[in-house]
Amino acid sequence: TEEKSYGILIVDRVLSNKALNERDKQFIEIISRQLAVALEMHISKRREIESYKQLIASKDQFLSIANRFVPWEIIKMLNYKNILEVKVGDQAKHNLTIQFWDIRDFTSISDEQQSTDVASLLNSYLKEISPIIRQFGGIIDKYIGDGILSLYHEPRDGILASVRMIEKLREYSLANSFPLRSGVGLTSGEVTITPMGYEERIQITAISDRVNTASRIESICKLVGASIIVDTDTFALSGLENSLIHRRLGRFAMRGKKSKIDIVEVFASDEFHIREMKEASIDRLNAVHRLVDQ
Repeated sequence: TEEKSYGILIVDRVLSNKALNERDKQFIEIISRQLAVALEMHISKRREIESYKQLIASKDQFLSIANRFVPWEIIKMLNYKNILEVKVGDQAKHNLTIQFWDIRDFTSISDEQQSTDVASLLNSYLKEISPIIRQFGGIIDKYIGDGILSLYHEPRDGILASVRMIEKLREYSLANSFPLRSGVGLTSGEVTITPMGYEERIQITAISDRVNTASRIESICKLVGASIIVDTDTFALSGLENSLIHRRLGRFAMRGKKSKIDIVEVFASDEFHIREMKEASIDRLNAVHRLVDQ
């Protein structure tokens, strides 16, 4: 049904008891029509304002939902004003620190459980770990199964986030009586941020040889019993040499790389007895490195 608005105009003589004549009635009719037009314009404007409010609310809601899938921070890195401007082929280069996080032996853990249980476990632990990345200014590029690829503007933030993430994972494991261990690899360098795919399916991601390097560094964690490994250049840029306990592990060859990469283990987040043993080995390791470097 069509919605209509009605107004009531009450007219009365104050200074006379005479009845209204035709001239009075004509004047009142003219006034009534003018008031009706003004009233209709007011109602129309009010409806327009409400429509704009709903549109703005819908847009804000859309952008809020979209931000859960594509972080606003990565949209800004491409110099977009909003997600509606995204198109395949655009590129922007940035110097970033790349963090690759992976749960150790998760394949064997998932093989023993139903897929629904695996999904619940992943979501449960990611809910605890992911906010730490944002807390330290990081951007989650993507979830890769049980792993996370994240980007940081500063090496310091990436390393400190890694320490807290390892601590949080230990707290989570103790609270849930489900032992989970993780490895983290960090490196820094030029990264290309670009929307990948085609018009019907686009994903904004980081493309760089440094992304692969972060993954390779993380794979060394299990080999040497480390939780956090950083290449020496990134660690030097962080300014954390005197703040976080660490040890140089030396130069390692990595699959697909011609030259070896020099790496540092940050073990500030290790349990106390492990931290003591690693700290005791620093002088011996440094002596070995001096011989090798000669």
